[in-house]
Amino acid sequence: MIIQTTRTKVLACTLAIMNFAAFGQNLEVASGGLLYLSPGAVVTAGGNFSNAGTVTLDASTTAYSQLKISGTASGNVVQSQYLEAGSHLLSSPVSQGFTTTSGDKAKLYSYDASVGNWATIGANFATAGLGFAARVDATQIPFLTAAANASVTGTPNTSMTHTLGYFGSNSLAGGSGTGWNLIGNPYTCGLDWSTVSLTNVNSAFYIWDPATTSYKYYSGAGAITNPVIPPMQAFWVQATQSGASIATTMATHGTVSSSPAYYKTIHDNLIVTVTKAGDSATTDRLWVANIQGTDDGFDGAYDAWKMTNGPTMPNVFTWDLGERIAINATQIDAAKVLPMGFSCAVAGEKFGVSLKQVTGGQYYDVYLEDKLTGSYHDLNQSDYAFTHQGWTQEGPRFALHFSLSTVGVEDPNAADLFVAYQNQDRIMLRSIGEGFSAYRLYGLNGQELSSGPLTPGMQSIAAPTSAGLYFIEAHGPQGSLRQKIIITY
Repeated sequence: MIIQTTRTKVLACTLAIMNFAAFGQNLEVASGGLLYLSPGAVVTAGGNFSNAGTVTLDASTTAYSQLKISGTASGNVVQSQYLEAGSHLLSSPVSQGFTTTSGDKAKLYSYDASVGNWATIGANFATAGLGFAARVDATQIPFLTAAANASVTGTPNTSMTHTLGYFGSNSLAGGSGTGWNLIGNPYTCGLDWSTVSLTNVNSAFYIWDPATTSYKYYSGAGAITNPVIPPMQAFWVQATQSGASIATTMATHGTVSSSPAYYKTIHDNLIVTVTKAGDSATTDRLWVANIQGTDDGFDGAYDAWKMTNGPTMPNVFTWDLGERIAINATQIDAAKVLPMGFSCAVAGEKFGVSLKQVTGGQYYDVYLEDKLTGSYHDLNQSDYAFTHQGWTQEGPRFALHFSLSTVGVEDPNAADLFVAYQNQDRIMLRSIGEGFSAYRLYGLNGQELSSGPLTPGMQSIAAPTSAGLYFIEAHGPQGSLRQKIIITY
């Protein structure tokens, strides 16, 4: 339904929208009128919106309705989202916040970013744009006692400036423990995060998924491929310093599109998933994106910190200087090694590690190093199984070894078949095929430092204890190949 008039007026009758309706200019609901949007329905108003009757934006277990307004708004709407049992992050799309809601507003928790801790339960419920933690559970401070639609009533917000707090001035600026704010989509339609300008705010947002009791991530590098945040959804963002803010309008940054591919170009993503043996629902994942100009540490424009999942869920992350990263954008133009951490509250459980490559045609060799067993496993060939026990060191048990693959390249030269690079106090050797069977490491003076067999796949040897330039040779039916290798400490 598309209505192109200067004003559309819903009189004292019911107008039910089941799919889509676009009103060219103003939309007015008169006294006694009823505008009902069924779950999944969308209404856009090209001008102002005013309501003296009843406007209901309904939801079901699988869908919700949306109202996008390009002008001003007056009068109330009732918007709903279905909440299953568990923990949720909620926000209100109306200017009155949660003043009128079907849930118990006295059980909402907001986060005080200025002190870095949760506010008093029930505080700030009337604040528009703020995010809240809410439980759907009859036994634990329930916003709702059981799964149901949660509704909020008020005048739709059409613009919002989130002024963010910053706590952590005594910590390293930009570190994972600083600057956290819990805010929400303030609109009755989706908020397209990819269009939002951020001032002193890292690009990632973090959403708690109650169905899996784990966090979902969106950043400039990847993970969640849809940057649209639904109505009534709260999320975490990280301010990088005081004075951080996010300014949006519904007309510019709101969206009713459900096609995320339209908004985002995906970088090459290597997705590592850890899943409990025999239980596909108990799983977690990390993302490594190949983006030029980024490094192994935290890049605020692309990366996302690791948010710890629920107590029964595993946690997997890359590791940099003791910090945990869920989405790590880094430049992979040669061999790359990223420490991979894993944690789970229950020791002795068995897990499998798998790899998925989402790329534009490039292919990556990825080996998983298990420091407990001293083994290297090609994740492109098969999953890796391990038992979560026996590792007592402070650093992570695993490491991921990445390199651009030569698989599929016609007539690769010998240099493509043998790669050597440093990883701390080890030299990593990767040989493709049966072309080489032995190696020899020697210094500039020709003195041999070590030698031994060379097998297809990944292996490591001890690196020289002194920094400097060395040579490594590979020998076999393919002939011989000599490479320079610079050792640094």
